[in-house]
Amino acid sequence: MVVTIILDIGLVSHVCRTFENESIQITKLVASIDNLGSQGTVTRQSFRLPLMGGLLDALGDITDPSQSAKVNLNKSIKGRILVDGFQRFEGSFFVINTTSGDSKEVEMIFQGSETDLKATLSNITMAELCEGETLGYNFTTLQAYFDSPHQYQKDNGYLFPVIDYGDRFTYDSSASVGYVNELVETNFKPAITLEKLFSLMPINITVNNMEQIMHQSILLHNNKSRIPSTDVSPFDNTGYIERTTDLTKATPISNYIIPLDGKVVYNSANASIFDITDLADCKYIIPQTVTGAYTFLVEGDIDCTIPSSGSNLQLRLYLNGNPIGMFSNGTASNGINSFSIPMSPTAAFNAGDEVSLGLTTGGITSVVIKAGFRFVVNRAPSLNVNSLINVSASCPELTAWDIFRTVAIQSNAQIISNPDGTFEMTPFVDWIEDGDKVIVLDNILEDNVDVQIKPFSVEGAKSIKLGYKENDDFYSKKYKELTSTPFGEKLISNTGTEFAKNELKIEAPVATIPSVPVDFSGAVIPKMVDSSSNVIIGKPTILQSNYDDDGDDDTDNEAYTAFRFTLKSLFSTQSYPVQRIQFIGNWREQGGGYQQTDNNFGQSLSYWSNVNYPSQTLYERYWKKYLEETYTEQSRELKMSIKLSINEIDNLKFNEKFYYKNTLLRLVKLEGVSLTSAQPVSATFMKRFNIFRTDISGYYPYNIIESIVQWRDSETNNDLVPANGSLSDQAVLEASAIAYGFFYDSNKQMATQSGQILIT
Repeated sequence: MVVTIILDIGLVSHVCRTFENESIQITKLVASIDNLGSQGTVTRQSFRLPLMGGLLDALGDITDPSQSAKVNLNKSIKGRILVDGFQRFEGSFFVINTTSGDSKEVEMIFQGSETDLKATLSNITMAELCEGETLGYNFTTLQAYFDSPHQYQKDNGYLFPVIDYGDRFTYDSSASVGYVNELVETNFKPAITLEKLFSLMPINITVNNMEQIMHQSILLHNNKSRIPSTDVSPFDNTGYIERTTDLTKATPISNYIIPLDGKVVYNSANASIFDITDLADCKYIIPQTVTGAYTFLVEGDIDCTIPSSGSNLQLRLYLNGNPIGMFSNGTASNGINSFSIPMSPTAAFNAGDEVSLGLTTGGITSVVIKAGFRFVVNRAPSLNVNSLINVSASCPELTAWDIFRTVAIQSNAQIISNPDGTFEMTPFVDWIEDGDKVIVLDNILEDNVDVQIKPFSVEGAKSIKLGYKENDDFYSKKYKELTSTPFGEKLISNTGTEFAKNELKIEAPVATIPSVPVDFSGAVIPKMVDSSSNVIIGKPTILQSNYDDDGDDDTDNEAYTAFRFTLKSLFSTQSYPVQRIQFIGNWREQGGGYQQTDNNFGQSLSYWSNVNYPSQTLYERYWKKYLEETYTEQSRELKMSIKLSINEIDNLKFNEKFYYKNTLLRLVKLEGVSLTSAQPVSATFMKRFNIFRTDISGYYPYNIIESIVQWRDSETNNDLVPANGSLSDQAVLEASAIAYGFFYDSNKQMATQSGQILIT
């Protein structure tokens, strides 16, 4: 066999000679729980090439330290491997060593394009992926979304989820903060779907059989502002005015414009935007031609002497001398208190408007406005009627590989490289069943070479965790505090392998977030807040939106949650009554249902319900079969030497049905695939089998009604009537409840599902 190496550098292909007797061996492997996303073709052992001809032209004399290499030797070099003139592999070469003597040699390794996929996507940030993407950020866009959220998401790849960013939404009309009546543009940040992100990938990747996963979205949230980055630059007309010294003010104080005696303008050419010549009326002047929504930031300390409880301090924005809204209202107990008041109000103003900051107190005997107290204009304007969201500037810190890997981990996907340079991702459970070719190994075993059979426990893990990054929001932290388990995690505490000691942790590079009730309503929404209801940035967050795949989304009320408000605009009198919003939560439907899907790995308790917990988690749908084949007591790993030609190996899809001694196996790895000679290869297989309900327990669950598990006989498939069975059924029922993870109440003699998270 004649092996030829071709290096593709720029537009030039360099044909490189190989040594006549050089052995080049390939390893081909399929993804597994410990090399997830790394399926590919690689040379496990390096090989040597003579530094002459095409290789010398491509690299230069890299054995001579006085000469500069023609390529960056720290990076991979694209190329191909041909066998007898036919291209067999495409991928990347890496120079690992050189030798200079009687002959000059270069030592290299190779990795196929499957493995090279990771390197390519790891070098692209999500922001770079979304470069040039814009999204209308106005009343018209929001109305179109709320009119038909699922259709808008399908057509555009974006959604506008209702999330509490410190607004403290409630339906209590008596509440002074956050009463949900009217919402405007600045109450929303968008999210971009995984389907949309994959369409922006520089590599063509087809995703099979995971529609619900691809309808998830990444929240475009990377700062503590309540609005995303827009196409209007805030720099020119921003800055702050501040106190340079402590200011003591006698009380009582009413509508007192705070005198701020120092200013910083970020663009010195626009110094006139602040007027502090009259300290009794310090103000920010809205520049000409930049009408729009401005975001201010108030920060610093105010010391107060408070003689009695119930005293209060209010900060307000003033428009042309008139108060337009209370942005801070604090009450305090007796004593001396220091108020640190971070606020970030947003309001719409017209060119020429004068905006100032005022103070009113009640029951406070002295006030000291501390040096460093600031009134900051940090977005000017942040929004206008024609604004477009700058998607790239709003992206969290993720790479394209992080996004790809999230999907791969959620679905336990196999990554297939096609000859045309495209890729496919298919869940293992579907991919393994798609293989219909049968290969009988008994007929192709190498003579006089023993078959090794061992339990996987020798190399496996004692425990396995499947989950997400832990988010920083209050409710995620509270969930872990109350349950001792991160939200969304599936823990297999004991795989049954007594020999193994290690823990295998498979973590998606994003965080999820629980949904929680809106006070005095039936709605549940995510809340991106800390314990004080202040907005947080959090980890890059995946939102599990419940996309209606049947195409009849307008009549599918269970994909929505009750949340009524009037959508209004900052820039017009337009209004639109919103009667419901898209349900954002790990469950497929807010009402649950035992046979419904859950996009967490493990069954996670909720903050709003203690019934109808879905059973079809990511673990159940995508991981269970794989792990059962790997770790149950029937699992076996087989290693054998088999005789396959290079052509036969090239045509393997790795999901073929292999049989040895009438036992069904799946191929995991081929090692020692020689490109230079015909010789047997070392093959590793895992035993395949099905676990039937009768193997688990005498009964199996098929539904849950009002938290009571409904059972059927694992052999006859007959309903257990009543649901708790007869007295003679209890031993089997208890064992079945334990096997399927339910609580067995020995007093009531029934199995139940419950566990709503309550925070008092």
